[in-house]
Amino acid sequence: MRDKLREKRETLGLTQKELAKRSKVSERVYQDYEYGKVTPRYNAMKRIAHVLGSSVEELFGNASDEIQTATTIKV
Repeated sequence: MRDKLREKRETLGLTQKELAKRSKVSERVYQDYEYGKVTPRYNAMKRIAHVLGSSVEELFGNASDEIQTATTIKV
């Protein structure tokens, strides 16, 4: 996950700060996502993927399936 986020962000010429602002998360939280310290919630995944012009599945892979399933079960 983290390599895909960094690569896609750098390909678009965005800094972590710019991407965080556009996806409506704090810069520190985004850094934690990119460094693999924290897995974002599904809504954050969708916003980040949108900003990067990518799909949630492409960027987050199995993590998105697990989070979406867990969210569905809780509801």
